[in-house]
This record gives sequence, C-alpha cells and structure tokens, in this order.
Amino acid sequence: MANSFMGLIPGKPANPPFQDDPLGKLVSLREMLALNPTRLHTGHGTPLDPDRVRRWAPREQRRLARLAARGRSHRSGGQ
Repeated sequence: MANSFMGLIPGKPANPPFQDDPLGKLVSLREMLALNPTRLHTGHGTPLDPDRVRRWAPREQRRLARLAARGRSHRSGGQ
C-alpha cells in the first residue's frame, strides 16, 4: 500500500503498481485495520487516515476482482 502516484498525492491510498499478490495484501490490510490504528504509515508518502483506507479497501478489492476475472476470460478465449 502506498499513497497515490508513489506519494505524490498525500493521504490518498493506492496499491503500488508492482506487487505479487494485491488481493492477499488487502486481506492483511483488513487485519491491520481491525487493530484500530490511528494512522497507517506506508512505504511511500505521508501517513494515511485509517477511515479513508477502510472506505478505499472494498472498492479496490472489487476493482482487482474485475481485473482478475477479465484476465481469466482472456486466457480462456472468452470476451
């Protein structure tokens, strides 16, 4: 997890562009949020507000699931 555009948009959560398991990282993120932190420090950018991350995470999970489904469809020859 990082701030958008590798820290150029402070406070806006984003998935880094290169990672092996973005959906798995969202599972870990939900576990961290369950600890009720007061802020989240990322590898790039300013600390993030946990409430903003809580709102972002479900949208990001849906986006990643759509991308994964589209990839499966293309690999199987479907549209």
